[in-house]
Amino acid sequence: MGNNDLKEIHVGFSNFFRSASYVVKADYVRWTRYWSSWVLDILGWFSWILVGGDYVAYVVIGMTLSGWLSGLHLSPFRSLMRAYGEGSLDVYLGRPRGLEAFILGELMWNCMHRGLNTALLLAFGVFVLGVHPSTHLDVTALTLVCLMTVATMIGLSLIEASFIGIYEFRFAQTPTSFFVQVFVPLLSGVVIPVSLLPNWAQTISTVLPHTYIYEALRQVFILGANSSYPHIQHCIVTLGIFATILIPLGIALYKRGITKAEREGTLSIWT
Repeated sequence: MGNNDLKEIHVGFSNFFRSASYVVKADYVRWTRYWSSWVLDILGWFSWILVGGDYVAYVVIGMTLSGWLSGLHLSPFRSLMRAYGEGSLDVYLGRPRGLEAFILGELMWNCMHRGLNTALLLAFGVFVLGVHPSTHLDVTALTLVCLMTVATMIGLSLIEASFIGIYEFRFAQTPTSFFVQVFVPLLSGVVIPVSLLPNWAQTISTVLPHTYIYEALRQVFILGANSSYPHIQHCIVTLGIFATILIPLGIALYKRGITKAEREGTLSIWT
């Protein structure tokens, strides 16, 4: 049975979700076996937070969100690269909707894994560094910003993953991931407020979705801003526009990359 025949097989949502949950379980086993790397990551983030000075609350929110956004953005690409190197990608390619279940499972695991990191860093900021979050946390504003954030990051992650098929990237990072990891934190306000940047840098920050994510969540967590605040509404609408553009673009590029890779046989390490 060829790949085209496999695509015609109907896979129910329950079976598809079960397949994704197996990926989550495998990642959990791998994580518990090599937990020392996770500890080093946490310690590295703590060191960044400790140099926050008068901007402790600002830096705590920025660094915790930066790790979470980076995990969502790079999850599909890094997961596909790891599976390609291990030779396990062939297993998912040989199953109906196997590749999609694999990517969904990796996204689910990264959300849980990064969520745990975020909770630990926030707890460290509150109980050790004396960060005082707002006592009037608006759940509606928080939910809307988080939903728009996840949608935007999924769009970016699919674009990132498409590089494997379209351009046959087999390196640790793509040009876009290099830009996101190196320049976006500097320009979007992870550690340095955007208002303190040069004018040209502030102009670039306006076209980065990360800028609006950091601004909105900082105002919700620290200042207690709610969904009726004009600036929060502006950030939510802007992120919605980013998501509306990036998700269809990401899906189109991802499908193009996978179709090209399947046609040329470049996804399998054995071909």
